[in-house]
Amino acid sequence: MDLESRLLYRDALLLVIDKPAGIAVHAGASGGDHLGTYLKQLRFGLPQDPELAHRLDRDTSGCLALGRHRKALAKLGKLFADGQVRKTYWAIVVGRPPQKEGKVDLPLLKETKRGGWKMRIDAKGQPSLTEYRTISEGDGMTWLALEPRTGRTHQLRAHMAAIGCPILGDPIYGGAATRAKELPLQLHARALKIPLYPRREPIKTEAPVPDHMKANMRACGWKDGPRGRVVAVAAAPGHNFSKLPATKIELIAGEGVAGDGHAGVTVKHRSRVARDPTQPNLRQVHLIQSELFDELRAKGFDIKPGDIGENIATQGLDLLALPTGARLRFPGGPEIEITGLRNPCAQLDNFKKGLTEAVLDRDANGELIRKAGVMAIVHKGGRIASGDPIAVDLPPEPHRKLMPV
Repeated sequence: MDLESRLLYRDALLLVIDKPAGIAVHAGASGGDHLGTYLKQLRFGLPQDPELAHRLDRDTSGCLALGRHRKALAKLGKLFADGQVRKTYWAIVVGRPPQKEGKVDLPLLKETKRGGWKMRIDAKGQPSLTEYRTISEGDGMTWLALEPRTGRTHQLRAHMAAIGCPILGDPIYGGAATRAKELPLQLHARALKIPLYPRREPIKTEAPVPDHMKANMRACGWKDGPRGRVVAVAAAPGHNFSKLPATKIELIAGEGVAGDGHAGVTVKHRSRVARDPTQPNLRQVHLIQSELFDELRAKGFDIKPGDIGENIATQGLDLLALPTGARLRFPGGPEIEITGLRNPCAQLDNFKKGLTEAVLDRDANGELIRKAGVMAIVHKGGRIASGDPIAVDLPPEPHRKLMPV
């Protein structure tokens, strides 16, 4: 298993990976494959393997946090124990909950029998609280966002079954209704929000919808996004306006393009650094749709890939129409999230007089259209090259319009 390709976030203390379904996080009593076998891939220069800051069930996919060393693990462990980490799961359940949104506040007790164990609702059990919200419905199923406020074993599975809408594919709590299609468990750790650094915004990570859930997600209204392809890539080590065309670039999770002057966890563009150098870097990767080059050429500007500072030039994908939070996925695992629009600046005119005006327009309502591209952050690292296809995952509706960042 290539865990590095499943990396969603990386810094000096924390790693977040997209755990695949079907693998245990710890070794079982009878041995067998488990996640710990592969953690050496994620040392990134440190002498020891990272360790789990929390756990996910074998059959649950999605965001899993790891501490990179002992002090980091202790800090993360306290945040999880104190309930300061916000966890969001997506689940496909059979039927629908009694209300569109609500809380399940039912204590859970571990029950062991000859055939195994499970959690059951019992007044003698540990307090357990789950918040749920309906995202959409379809084909006798409901797509829910679940937020556990406590961290009991099998909490979400037991709580959903208790309110009459068991998670599809659950062989323990769901009964025959959830096993009819013989699907893997339809439960995905969609997002983590970790307030790791007191003077910074919480770290937010999202794991893409796994393949084994896409069919039922579509039935409940989830939509695959549009597609396009990469036509050019570029990078430059300094704070140069233009970037150097390359055959490929390497993305680093949480930072940006390897060797690029604008890569980093915190802001690197000089105008942003002057305002507040501790701000998170929402401009790690700059993308432009190559159709803009044709438009500019018709206006008398001979613009080539990399000339106006983009790292990735795309084709066949309307970047400006994407909502905030859209995810772009590339072959082999790289994944970025669109954070907003590039705001055209005076450097465009310094490069070619009149270029700033040429990348601005007005829509039918008189609103300003900024065509100089979009900005993104890197969730999963890897190589991107010209010719690579691009798949897009759209966030849940309502969508938020792109704004300058």
